Amino acid sequence: MKASAPRLVRDRHGVRLIQHGVLISDLRTSARPTHGLYDLLAAVARLAPEDSPRHIALLGFGAGGILAPLKALGWTGCLNAVDMDPSGYALFCRECPSWRHLVRWTHADAVAWLIWERRRFRLIIEDLSISTGSDIEKPGATWIRLPGLVRDRLAPEGIALFNLLKPHGGTWRQGLDAVGGRFPRKLLVHLEDYENRILIAGRSLPEARTLSATIRRSLRSMGSRQTDRFRVETLG
Repeated sequence: MKASAPRLVRDRHGVRLIQHGVLISDLRTSARPTHGLYDLLAAVARLAPEDSPRHIALLGFGAGGILAPLKALGWTGCLNAVDMDPSGYALFCRECPSWRHLVRWTHADAVAWLIWERRRFRLIIEDLSISTGSDIEKPGATWIRLPGLVRDRLAPEGIALFNLLKPHGGTWRQGLDAVGGRFPRKLLVHLEDYENRILIAGRSLPEARTLSATIRRSLRSMGSRQTDRFRVETLG
């Protein structure tokens, strides 16, 4: 079945991309919260230090929905973004031309990009998704190729952030084991409003309670309605 094209829904703060009834990108055109999933991704991303202008790699740019909440948190870095679909980046450039310099965008497959990209990053965000014709899922590489490649491209103190959905035909435990098994430490963020779960992985991570408090402070500072709508647990 051929996948339907994403539908654009405009409001006074930006544009949303919706496919199969699922919000796949939420581009706010000024520094502000989305009041959704991107606020949580941005709050976790702020754990990474900004002492390098190329400290964040983003696998799956979409239309750049993470930019507005990052800017709302005072972020001044640069995203190294990779995506197979150029339409989202084109939309971002049209809607947010003043932020274009914040993104180094590459039209490529994420697996191939990680193989040829030799730099190490303080933070790598995996936010890939595919349309299966009637639903939105994670690509197969999320569970097989990407975890090891992401681990190998992290700086020693780096953090990996995976925005996950339950594997098609599998269980959450299978998916979390497939991704998290490549990393010595893992934390999992559960979201009240979304079926997504955010897996945070690396060599050294804060305790779950400490991380939860840090995320909550960031969400509160940007005025996000997600401030009290998540919980963090430690994975074995």
